[in-house]
Amino acid sequence: MKKIFALFLIIIATATSGCALTKNTVKQNNPNKIIEQAQENKASIIVNGQNYSAEFPAGATGYDFLVLLSKQTDFKFNGIDYGGDLGFFVNEVNEIQNTNEKYWVYYINGEEAQTGISTYLIKPNDTIEWKYEESIY
Repeated sequence: MKKIFALFLIIIATATSGCALTKNTVKQNNPNKIIEQAQENKASIIVNGQNYSAEFPAGATGYDFLVLLSKQTDFKFNGIDYGGDLGFFVNEVNEIQNTNEKYWVYYINGEEAQTGISTYLIKPNDTIEWKYEESIY
């Protein structure tokens, strides 16, 4: 009788651990979760109505994102890296250069940026819009 009871416990323990393993495997391989994770580090840039989107690595700056997009799409930019606190200054986007009257300004999620593009850390689902605006200086 003890042997039958012990065998019964072994069968139940094996079946239960198999169910738990299957349950965890299904959770980890959930395609919806994988898609959600991929979209977590995705951002967009808008220039003159053209939308450019891409995934970015954690810790990427706005400048890093510009470089990434220029390699993956037809987005183009040019500028000068002043280094230090000044950082990178964009003076051309998609072959339109700054002038004495107009220059490129970027907005983050509809708000004018308060930091340079090379110091801004991109966040998931950010929309950066580059606008060619009249100079107020």
